[in-house]
Amino acid sequence: MAYSGNILLISTLFFLMAGPAGAQPLVKHRWQHRVVLIFAEATTDSSMREQLAVLRKHEAGLHDRDLVIYQVGRNAGIAPFGKKLSAADVQALRQKYAKDYPAFRFILVGKDGGEKWCTDDQATIEALFARIDRMPMRRAEMRRQKKDNNGGHND
Repeated sequence: MAYSGNILLISTLFFLMAGPAGAQPLVKHRWQHRVVLIFAEATTDSSMREQLAVLRKHEAGLHDRDLVIYQVGRNAGIAPFGKKLSAADVQALRQKYAKDYPAFRFILVGKDGGEKWCTDDQATIEALFARIDRMPMRRAEMRRQKKDNNGGHND
C-alpha cells in the first residue's frame, strides 16, 4: 500500500509543478528558437501590424536567427505559422511578460528561455538583429555556419 501511495504523491507533485497544459506556451521553443513576443491591445492594432510589416520584410534574417513570432492581444493571440493561441496561452504570456500592460510591448526571448530585450517602442530590424548577433549562442551558430560554408576549411 505504501508503494501506491508514493506513486500518487509523486504524480500529484509532478502535476502541480507542470501546471496546466497552456501555462508555459514557449517551453516548446527552448533551445530551438528565439521568440519575439509582440503585445498590443489587439492583434489588429496598427502598432502590431506596423511591427509585423517591419519583421516580414526580413524573413531570411528571421529564419537565419531561428526566430518565431507571437502576436498577443488582450484576449486573443496568434502563434507562429498563424496558429491561434488558446485563451490559457494568452493569459500565461500576459501574466509572465506584460501583466496589466495593454499598450504596445516588444520582447525578445532567447533560446534559453530568458528575456533578452524588452521595449515599449517598435523595434527596428537593425536593433533586433544586432542584439541577437551579440549573443554567445548566436556567435557560435555563425561560426558553425561559416565553417560549413567553407567546407570545413579555415582559410
